This record gives sequence, structure tokens and C-alpha cells, in this order.
Amino acid sequence: METLAQLLESLSRPRPNGSHACRRTLRDLCHYLDRQGIPHTLHTFRLYPFLLETFGAWIIAWQTGLALAVWLQGGWATAAIALVGALIVIVEMGLRIPLLSHLGACQSDNLAIAWAPPRPRRELILCAHYDSKTELWDHRGRHLLLKGAVLFGLPATLALGLAGPLEQYLQQTASPWAGHLYTLAAGLSIPQLLLCWSLGLNTVLGRLVRPSRGAADNGAACAIVLEAARRLYRGEVPLARTKITCALFTGEEVGMQGSRAYVRQRAWPLPAAALNLEIMGQSGGYIVWQREGHSLAWHATDPDLNRALQGAVEQVTGHPPQNRPEAVFTDAASFLQAGLPAATLSTLHPRLGDRGFHRPADEPGRLDQQSLRDGVDIVLAVVRAIDEAAAL
Repeated sequence: METLAQLLESLSRPRPNGSHACRRTLRDLCHYLDRQGIPHTLHTFRLYPFLLETFGAWIIAWQTGLALAVWLQGGWATAAIALVGALIVIVEMGLRIPLLSHLGACQSDNLAIAWAPPRPRRELILCAHYDSKTELWDHRGRHLLLKGAVLFGLPATLALGLAGPLEQYLQQTASPWAGHLYTLAAGLSIPQLLLCWSLGLNTVLGRLVRPSRGAADNGAACAIVLEAARRLYRGEVPLARTKITCALFTGEEVGMQGSRAYVRQRAWPLPAAALNLEIMGQSGGYIVWQREGHSLAWHATDPDLNRALQGAVEQVTGHPPQNRPEAVFTDAASFLQAGLPAATLSTLHPRLGDRGFHRPADEPGRLDQQSLRDGVDIVLAVVRAIDEAAAL
């Protein structure tokens, strides 16, 4: 019988979206399920694997052009550059309409395993993502850059765009304030340019540096879902009224593309909820996240699922999980945005905490075998609790 450690051999290697390694990982997982005699299906969707690289290159080009327009006193051209660039960012990243990211678009697949008792009353999706990502800085560093872009970069872009025509007007009226405005705008453009180059290079160069093996993010969670699926399929937790779907998504590291496509394209004949595993297998304690999304758009995770997770963690480990009030951005957000209940469970590293992801520090040595086994037991305890509640 294959162990969790053996499963992680396929799930602890670099597997960026759109790569041969990512496709190989999917094949290995399918072969594993074949050997276990577990039926499975593939959900195919259109993937834009270079979303972040093209976005980072655009940020660099756009803000460099804006700074040059300010320095060359471009007038209305400065405002046009600021406006057009902002619209492209809104369409590409806000509305999720691919413009620049069409480069390298391809077909990709989510992996799904599903079974149900004769008369199910609800569906529970157990999910994780099998793709990985590497950045120059880890995900916490990127978060600080994004926070700076929102709090400083967006207002600065607006100010620089307006400064161009305003400066031109002041020059035409021979106002002495024109020189002062130019000095102020040119000075503001420098930290803005440094911020945007840092943010852009973080994504553009991610595939060119020493890669992350994605052991905890999110190979361990996939291994836990697959082991839970094996034990559920052989009847260790008899199901009375709950359909179980185990879904392994790709495209998570490029804007949750896989889970968004899955939620959007499939039918939901039963009331459904999703339990998402993100960053598992570490021995520093468990986290139940209270919010999904980011500072501009977030959703509260489902309180009933959170309570089930809290009870399961304490039952298995003897210790309650942390309830984190800040938002995390995972595949659970795709379900919440569609109006489906969802919750996310994670673990901490005893020394690194939640640092070191998307970097070479995310390697198999940071995983704990007992935590992996506990993760499977926690998932099964949640399934048992959900099914008992559905049977009432």
C-alpha cells in the first residue's frame, strides 16, 4: 500500500502552471488512483499560465512609460498613459478578462473523484491545488508589495496622471507653480517606479530562479485529500446522506483559475459546501481562516464548516486550532464568490510560521509525518460530522 510519503514524491517537485512537470504530476496522480481502483474524471478548462509574468511585465512597462512622460513633461499624454494602463489592469486582474495573458494559453485539467450513497441530501467537496509557484520573494514579501501598490501605487498613479495636464495648463498661464508641480511629480515618480519594478520583477523572474518544490504549498494537502479519498472509498466512514467529491485543482497560483472554472462550469443539484486544504503537513499548529479574499474584496468563511473543523482538530490533536481573522486567498474563495459555503484549514511551521512559501524553503524537510496523518484523520472527522448532520 502506497504511503503518504510515497505520494509526496510526485507532489514535492516544482510544477508551475503550463509546464511539463505539472502535467506529469497529474499523470502520476491518475496512475495512483488507477492502482487503487478509484474511478476519477478530468475537468478540462482554458488556462492562462503566464498571467503573473505578463502582468508583471506590463506593470514595469506601464509605470516606466508613465515616469518618462512625467519627466519629459508630456502633458495630456501623461494622463492617457495612466488611464489606459489602469484600465488594462482592471480588465485583466479585476474582471479576469484575459488580454495580455493570452500569451501561452493552453488546456489544463482539474482532477475529480466523486461517489455518493443512494439518496444523498448534500455534497461536500474536499479540495486542494496541485500546482506550485516560485517568486523572488516569498508570499509574505509579495503581500507587502501588493499592499504598497494599493495604498501608495494607485493614488500615486492617479496623481501623476493628473499632474501632466495640470502642469501643462500652469505653463500656458505662465504660473510660477508649474516648476514646483514638476519637481513634486518627478520626485513622486521615483518611489512609485521602484515599487512597481519590485512588484513586476517578483513575478516576471519567478520561473528563472531556484524553484520551490511546493511540498507544503500545496503538495501535502493533495496527499491528504487522496489518502482521505482512498479510505472513504473503501468504506472506513460509511456515508448515509452525503455525496463526497475530492477535487485537486490546478491554476490556483495564477488567480484560482482552475477552481473558478470548476465552480462556474459544473451543475449543483445538491446543496454543497467546500472544505479546502492549503499549506498542510506542518507541526506548528492548525489555522481555521475566518475570511477569504483580499483587502478590497473578501467573504466570510462558513461558520458551520469552521465549527466542524475546530471540533475535528481538537478531537484528533487534543488542541484547538487558531482562528485567524485576517483574510487568506485560496481556492475556497471561488466557492464563496459563487454563493457556496466554504472554509480553509492550514498548518503553521514551528519555526518558520507561515513564511518561506513560493521559495526553495518549501521543501519536504519542512513536513511532519504525524501532521500528515493527523490531517487525514481531521478530514475524515469532518466528513463524519457533516454526514451525521445531513442524516438528521
